[in-house]
Amino acid sequence: MPFVPIARPRPGTRRLRAALRILPGPRAAVWPLVVAWAAICAMLAVLPAWWLSDWKNLALDRWFSATHTQAARLTQEWEHWTAGVPDFATGEEPALRAWLAREALVTALVDSDTGRVWLRDGDRLRPSTDPEATREPADWARRALELAPTWTPRGAKAVASRRGFGADAGTWWLVGTVDDLARERCSIVAFHGKWCLIKAWVPGSPEVERWLQGTLKPGAAYRFGVVSGFKHGENLKRPRTFASFRRACEGAVEGRLEFTCPDTAPYRVDKELSQSFGGMWYAVLQMAPETYRAFWKAYLLRGLAAWSAYALMVASSGLAVALVILGRNRERLLADRLASLTHSLKTPLAVLKLRCDTVLNPDLSRDMQEARLLEIRGEVDHLVRSIEGGLEEMRGRYAERARDRVDAAFFERMDEELTPAFEAQGRLLEVYGAEVSLDCSASALRAALDTLVENALLHGRGRVAVKASRLEGTVRLDVTDEGEGIPQAVLEGLLRRAPAGPAPGKGRGMGLLVLAQVARQEGWGLAFGREEAGFTARLEIPG
Repeated sequence: MPFVPIARPRPGTRRLRAALRILPGPRAAVWPLVVAWAAICAMLAVLPAWWLSDWKNLALDRWFSATHTQAARLTQEWEHWTAGVPDFATGEEPALRAWLAREALVTALVDSDTGRVWLRDGDRLRPSTDPEATREPADWARRALELAPTWTPRGAKAVASRRGFGADAGTWWLVGTVDDLARERCSIVAFHGKWCLIKAWVPGSPEVERWLQGTLKPGAAYRFGVVSGFKHGENLKRPRTFASFRRACEGAVEGRLEFTCPDTAPYRVDKELSQSFGGMWYAVLQMAPETYRAFWKAYLLRGLAAWSAYALMVASSGLAVALVILGRNRERLLADRLASLTHSLKTPLAVLKLRCDTVLNPDLSRDMQEARLLEIRGEVDHLVRSIEGGLEEMRGRYAERARDRVDAAFFERMDEELTPAFEAQGRLLEVYGAEVSLDCSASALRAALDTLVENALLHGRGRVAVKASRLEGTVRLDVTDEGEGIPQAVLEGLLRRAPAGPAPGKGRGMGLLVLAQVARQEGWGLAFGREEAGFTARLEIPG
């Protein structure tokens, strides 16, 4: 029969095991409490995340509302006139150049009275007589004037005359059916007085950047951009996760935003402002890098506060759960130790009873009776010391256990105390341990050996041998008898850490179950098997 390991030795972890005795075993009744506590903590983890998300959404909503009001001025300047066109004759007058510097998006002017087209050339205007160059601006102006209710087209040139200054202003957007370049630029015709201004917004162009820099106030908390719906479609309107704002920029994407932002930041499509750019262009409001860094810092500080409060709650509730586990585990350890101590006293008490019976023998002389009584008194004193030592050890069960010196005297005393019980049944007990010494709890080791020897005495046969030998880093103690061994049901119960069902004439194995629990607590190895000498119970003690 191969050896069946019940507990395995765990060398070098004695202090750690002493510190972790608070932890419950796999079958402890406190596990439902631990699982319930973990489940409640997991559910409460939603609260900090919900609070942060709510704060983030409210902060972004406030920023968007304030930014929308500020950015409305940009769209008004895009759609309408900011200042009247100064009088000019050659297109190179200083006043006209200053006006063009402010109106960086103007590409051409059309005089509605004469139909003359002035094309922009840098910071000046030049008249064009090339029909191909003037056809598109003149056609745009004509279409815009045809739709204006306060303008009346006249003649074949389709040029309109004014019917009243101040009521003849408006805007007309060029759509893809009219403008072949509508996918690359957003164009409008804004007319006021006799002039029709043709403006073009080309995302990312120097003209747009110059116009934005001149229009936005220094240190503005937002950036303004126009994105082509032809290229991005509905994907632009999909919400982005907050974590994606921290990702590095993937580089400039044509038609995405007309400014180069060094940091990614939250943005929103403003549907109301997008109306100023026609049907397939979206106005985008995005946080400026400085604003976003301040927003991110505030978010991190609030996240730190929220999760610190959650961690404090988890730690305090975990401490309360740990105290409950400690109390229940203390009771379990006390019960195990008390059961081990009680069980280990059975054999010495049986020996004492045997010696008391011999003292009552009337054939003994008075001197022999007194000598036997002195022996009984000494054994009673030894039992009292063992009981007191075991109780003292149980009082200090959460500190580092006492490490006694176990040597040849320990095994000699054990042989002397247990031999009479074997002699009374006509059996032989042999103890070999004169060459072995180790440091461990003497009371726990004696209780374990008493349990194994008693088991061999009650349920085994023939000679019983207790042999201690030192191996590399381990002391092995074998208790061998010539009997049939421990029933399979008892072994299975030891493996399950539960008492086995009653076996006829063999008991329930409660002593071995307590021994297995003590071995696990002490970090010892415990195994049962059959060798040539007979059935063997083996203890392995690191050290």
